[in-house]
Order: sequence, then structure tokens, then C-alpha cells
Amino acid sequence: MFWKEVGVNVGHSGEEVERLMKNLQGDFQKVKQHLHLSGAGTSSPPHLRNSSKLFQLFDTYYQLFYPQGGSALPSFVMTEMSMQLTST
Repeated sequence: MFWKEVGVNVGHSGEEVERLMKNLQGDFQKVKQHLHLSGAGTSSPPHLRNSSKLFQLFDTYYQLFYPQGGSALPSFVMTEMSMQLTST
């Protein structure tokens, strides 16, 4: 029902909007997990589907609906020297 309402407001079906959000969430999770790797190239802003602005918007959305990090943040971070548990 929620996605149907969103779809009506953006001119798409609820199924299309839900599929887009699920795909963006999967892509977002991959980027966030990559950022938690030791030595990951983090000198440039992260991108989601070739857009840093889309990454920022989805990060804001994710923080609102998943304040504990959800599945986008790994439960532990491994580096060459240690393994740290993230707080959840």
C-alpha cells in the first residue's frame, strides 16, 4: 500500500517504485560495506549509480528508517591488524 501511494505521486506503479527502492538498497549496502574495508579508496565521495547526490539522499533515507545501520553496515570490520565489532 505504501509503495502504491508513493508511485501515484511520482507517476509510476507501486511495484516499480518498490523494485527501484530494493535495488537501490542493495547497491547502497554494497557501497557502505566497501567503505568499511581497510584500505578502501575513500578519497572521493561515495557514489550510488554514478551519483554522489543520490548516495547522500539514500544515506539520509537509510538513517531515518534504519538508525542502527540495518544490513548496510557489516557486523564486524576486518583490517590487516584486527577485527572490530561494530555497535548495533
